[in-house]
Amino acid sequence: MSKLEAPDRRRGPEIDGPIEIVVKDREIAKLTMSVREKLNDKKLGIGVAVGLIVVAGLVLGHYFLSHWTPSVNVTQAYFTDDDGQTYYKDTVYQFPPFEKGGKTVSLVTLGESNGHRFIAFLSRYTPSAQKELQKRYDDAVKNGLSVQKTMLDSMTYFGGQMEVKLPGSGHSWVPTSQVGRLDVRSPDGKIPDKYIDQPS
Repeated sequence: MSKLEAPDRRRGPEIDGPIEIVVKDREIAKLTMSVREKLNDKKLGIGVAVGLIVVAGLVLGHYFLSHWTPSVNVTQAYFTDDDGQTYYKDTVYQFPPFEKGGKTVSLVTLGESNGHRFIAFLSRYTPSAQKELQKRYDDAVKNGLSVQKTMLDSMTYFGGQMEVKLPGSGHSWVPTSQVGRLDVRSPDGKIPDKYIDQPS
């Protein structure tokens, strides 16, 4: 072939001198070529790209949905003054049991089953926890401290010093450590899908 002649494309480029190809692991070389050949196929390349986009979307969707929580009002809670027949919202800075209007008030945790809410169980602090919570609340107010932070820390600490029971007469108060033993059921006998202890 002279310098002015076009190379024969069927044969490939001419190479002067020896070519040395070193393949240490023939299986890896075959696999690499196989993957490269498949990706060069435009249909497969588009499919892989779409697949990666879908997977990325699913991962992001799962992350944002699983980390999304509805906002709750941390300064309010549910209470009952009729042993769980009805409930109402009020400030969380009250530490049951306490008297209001001649009735004993307890905290309420709601259950939800098929979108319907019901009173799952009642809670109250032990006398020593109730006394300490009231003291910490009064001190925070008196000293101009953040009541919300002080009480959130305190309620978390004293949460283990509570008693729980099912609504209605005939049920006894038990330590909060036994809440899992309560047979909580909706009015139609179903196990709750979730529990709600603060208004949103």
